[in-house]
Amino acid sequence: MFGISPVFILIAFFGMASMLRAEDRSGLRCEVTGKDALLLCAAVRDALSSRELPGDGVELVLTARSPRPDMLRARLDIIRDGQTEAGEDAELAVMDRASPTPRGIELFARTLLDRAGLGP
Repeated sequence: MFGISPVFILIAFFGMASMLRAEDRSGLRCEVTGKDALLLCAAVRDALSSRELPGDGVELVLTARSPRPDMLRARLDIIRDGQTEAGEDAELAVMDRASPTPRGIELFARTLLDRAGLGP
């Protein structure tokens, strides 16, 4: 009817389901606004893959926004046993370019994790 094979639909469905499971395993929920904030979410998720997670029942909540193209504000909260441990507010700003570099966003992600006590 639409020219899409049933096999393609099944592959797409299972691909999305496995992505959701991978996100659930990381324990990270991102509440972001803006392109750079979305990149920060991915960088935090990547950095988490090489660190020891705090344990079962722990959720990490990244709140990030890009109020301007040259600035990124973020906070990483930890929810443990129903109690929220608020992270420090942090800001990444650049003056020598229009927006943060991918490397700068990666370093910012690591800094957020370190400040939250989720060291390597």
